[in-house]
Amino acid sequence: MNLGVLEAQLLRTLGPLLRGGPVLHAGPLVPGAASGLRPEVYVHAQRFDDHGGVTADGAAVAPQPWAQGAQAAGEVQARPAHVTLQLHCVCGAHAQAQSLAALVAAPALLALRTLREATLSDPAEPWLRLVFAEHHAVLAGVESRTLLHEGVVLHVVTLTLRLDGFLHLRLAQPGGLPRRPAYAAATPQMDVVFDPDGPDLAREHVRLTNDTGAALDLGGWTLQDAAARPHRYTFQAPTLLPAGATLRLWTGRGSDGPGDRYWGRRQAVWNNTGDVALLLDPDGVERARFVCEPGRQATIRPRRKQARSR
Repeated sequence: MNLGVLEAQLLRTLGPLLRGGPVLHAGPLVPGAASGLRPEVYVHAQRFDDHGGVTADGAAVAPQPWAQGAQAAGEVQARPAHVTLQLHCVCGAHAQAQSLAALVAAPALLALRTLREATLSDPAEPWLRLVFAEHHAVLAGVESRTLLHEGVVLHVVTLTLRLDGFLHLRLAQPGGLPRRPAYAAATPQMDVVFDPDGPDLAREHVRLTNDTGAALDLGGWTLQDAAARPHRYTFQAPTLLPAGATLRLWTGRGSDGPGDRYWGRRQAVWNNTGDVALLLDPDGVERARFVCEPGRQATIRPRRKQARSR
């Protein structure tokens, strides 16, 4: 993925504004022989993250079908994403580095906010593309430090800029993309305790058991009911489920742990009179379902409740 387009955009904007001033570099901070003798600015697109296609409220973004006439077919998706950029202002004196950072901060924000989109991958085929767009820029942090390079003390003020936007993903090929079959082998077994003894909100939960021989990553997978407006919970990436282990998703509130996740809801989800639980993979493909039928779940009640009823 080419984040260098963002570095190039900043350099094109800052160059005319800082003419005759600091030396501009693209990439991470790597002091050279002349560092400290003349002010320098290193523009580095440090990190890209799309959180596995999961939104801030825990919902997975589903891909949509796309076709290029009769040539190719596949899918498009707009995934929430952010890019972290750092501007390292390097000078021989601390006050000078601070002044340089103050000089470049506003023009850098303006350059990023006026950037319409950044093409991060653009092969010759029109059906393969990654574009970062619909973003806004914020100044996320300022850090000051000193470095010792070849016996010379360098003063560095680092501006951290954050771009929050969307990765527009287009993937297609002649004949279309292959789809993974539902209920594939690498799918956990699912049970739902939908009508527990005692308060429903505090005790109802879903159990996912990995009965395969290898660990499963449930990051980006979604659990939901079959309502017209379903209640959804999406597992954050990564959510590793070791072979033979069980993960419980509790409807109410609590602190997540190795074998427990909490939905954080204020009301129960699963209807005691009958319901359907669906487990969807990150592509939105149904991989497992559990039909909640009254009287069906006697074998999966909490053990202490079983012991007290005997």
